Amino acid sequence: MRTRIDVPKAAIAGLLAVLAMVRPAPAAQEQPLPPEQAFVVTAKLKSANVVAVEIIPAKKHYLYKSKTRFALKNSPGVSIRDVVLSSGEIKDDLFFGRIEVYKGTARVDIMLDRKPSAGGMTLIAYFQGCNEALGICYPPLERSIELKFSR
Repeated sequence: MRTRIDVPKAAIAGLLAVLAMVRPAPAAQEQPLPPEQAFVVTAKLKSANVVAVEIIPAKKHYLYKSKTRFALKNSPGVSIRDVVLSSGEIKDDLFFGRIEVYKGTARVDIMLDRKPSAGGMTLIAYFQGCNEALGICYPPLERSIELKFSR
């Protein structure tokens, strides 16, 4: 034998109204930014042997410090001597535990060794970050930046 429970229509309508307020409508849900908008990378020569790089996460995004690295491609007569990254902040990350991240601009100084004959270089920035609001992470990203040396 089944027992029937009568629930007033007003109670069901009230419950549905509460649920509608808690969960945003599909049209209002935020969409992930394309990677080139989520993380803007700039580089310029700070001096003859130092390149200043900035990686700027969009609002509600962050960048993993430990996943940030640099290399050169097609850059004869140029090598990276040292890379100095600015300090970030510690985050308790679901995947990596306590880890240093940048929620604001990551500033990097790259010290170079270069021959006077070197005309330029291609700097490759490798990094990974996440959209904190949506709870999604981007796959590892790569950006190439061409820099010319003045003679």
